[in-house]
Amino acid sequence: MPADDPSRPLPQTEQSIGWALAEAALRLTRCPTIVVVHDPATRTASVVAASIGTDRRLLGVMVAPGSAAGRACMKDIVTYGEGLGELLGHAVPDRRQREGRGAVLSILDGSRSVGAIVVFGPKDLIDGPIKDDLRSLANRTGLVIGRTVAARFARQLGLIDAVTGQPNRSGLDKAMRDSISTRCSLVKMAVHELIAPDTDAGKAVSRWVATVLRGRLRDYDVPARIGPAEFALFLPDASLNGAVVVADRVRTGVGESTFDLGGRHALTCSLGVASIPETVSTIDDLLPAAVSACEEARESGPNSIATLRREATNM
Repeated sequence: MPADDPSRPLPQTEQSIGWALAEAALRLTRCPTIVVVHDPATRTASVVAASIGTDRRLLGVMVAPGSAAGRACMKDIVTYGEGLGELLGHAVPDRRQREGRGAVLSILDGSRSVGAIVVFGPKDLIDGPIKDDLRSLANRTGLVIGRTVAARFARQLGLIDAVTGQPNRSGLDKAMRDSISTRCSLVKMAVHELIAPDTDAGKAVSRWVATVLRGRLRDYDVPARIGPAEFALFLPDASLNGAVVVADRVRTGVGESTFDLGGRHALTCSLGVASIPETVSTIDDLLPAAVSACEEARESGPNSIATLRREATNM
């Protein structure tokens, strides 16, 4: 899990992440490398980064869907191409000879391809043991690229909270609708001492709380800011009891946070937990149930956790 350090720099663009990957591949293979990323908004793929020693005219080039790199952006493949026509779908006039052939590997975010890495070099790049090192390097980076592309796409759709960079209410709804999990949980959290959340100080506290949440979740869990002092955690494949464990970690992390807002300022919160199938039967009922549980927790006092089970909601 990532450290709870809001000052820790995070990659901002596919270009910066791709450049780091291309340079790492160059050091590993001693061959020029480019990185291609698939854009879900436009359903196109283009070259976003190139290592030192690569023809800079390749930057921004659109990749043909039927090319080796284009196919690698859509599914997990490892292949080899003779010339930029095979690799990218078209050639660059007067290109450098050493960029006439190369290995292509998909960049994976889990099992989903988010792009491709093209290493200009001999065929033994994918026939020898270095292939495994290349795949490991590409796929470690793929997790970050996938999250960055998804965040940019979500911002374009208005699904991201401007203060924390996490999903907003609409983003949470989409994540829940898109989930294929038959078992899942939702934790609704209200932060009580988050005074004047729209001020600079309040926004700083909200960002810190968001960082605390992210640091206590799995990579595929979804933290969201759904109100000025309200957060939610969508937990795919989590039982009610498992979600309570997560809620307790969050309660501890938030409770340990203090801020100097005209004096030492501690935070408390109330958390409500609801689950499918223990509480409700459908995704549409999950958030209302978690909100009801959060209200019960609030009535019990600060730093309380409450759950709703199916019997308690007459469902």
